[in-house]
Amino acid sequence: MVGCNSGIIPGHGEGITRGKEGRKMGKRVNYLKIIAGDQSVAEWSSNQWQDGMINNAVRINLKRKKKIPDQPRYEEKIAEASVNVYKNFIDPNFVSRAGLKKKNIVVKHARKISAGYEKYNQNLDRKFETVDGIEAKRFKDDVLAGVERYARNARITAGLTGDKVRGYGAAALVPFWLVADARVIKFLQHAEKIDGPAVNVAQAGLAGSLKAGLEPLLVKTGVTIKRGDYIQDVIDEQNEIINKFLAGLQDAKYAPFQPGGASHCDWGMDQKSGAFYLEVQVSEA
Repeated sequence: MVGCNSGIIPGHGEGITRGKEGRKMGKRVNYLKIIAGDQSVAEWSSNQWQDGMINNAVRINLKRKKKIPDQPRYEEKIAEASVNVYKNFIDPNFVSRAGLKKKNIVVKHARKISAGYEKYNQNLDRKFETVDGIEAKRFKDDVLAGVERYARNARITAGLTGDKVRGYGAAALVPFWLVADARVIKFLQHAEKIDGPAVNVAQAGLAGSLKAGLEPLLVKTGVTIKRGDYIQDVIDEQNEIINKFLAGLQDAKYAPFQPGGASHCDWGMDQKSGAFYLEVQVSEA
């Protein structure tokens, strides 16, 4: 989590705010802005992943054998899931050169996938077999070759989630802020700006659902924006998703959550500094 520590600004925002449509809303209750910087992945994190995979290679193999022990379980756990994904990509009106319609194509694909257990099992057995006296040598070699890839992929989310060592990031903190979890205050030392106290915006009984659902949603939308090169259209689309989620769980005493609205939870880019940030505002209805 990156940003300047401006401290907590006491009191509430006293001015009348305006919603997205320009109509007057109640006064602003709070405002929070957190920079979501691109943090490097700590060396110990990559080493921890590498050591965990290598040291547990035998256990990983035993676990996969227990989970997929035979043809029926393979069909249930892998083949069926593959077919369900595959059929969603076929146009209902599509007809192949051989004259096969979607239903026939899906059935043909299902038969092919379902018959693949032996090949699936043989390939994994080869990965985990003992070579030159080393158990699961090929699997371990793949892990060693993949450390850089792991670090590269993890770096994408590091600035969003943060960690215990360098401090929690925006995606981890905002869910606590929006349900007024008291623990959030001690973790906000790197917030760009705080104005007003945290409040629980959730309907009665839904605070847990809001907090549990918002963090992975913020990570997913933040990663989508990063991989989309921070294009404004992508940011707008992802902000719509976030605010629709919040609007479905929020207490009606607050202004409806909507991008740029009197109450909102929006990703944004600072045009001057180029900083990627998460901005939250809550206003009375």
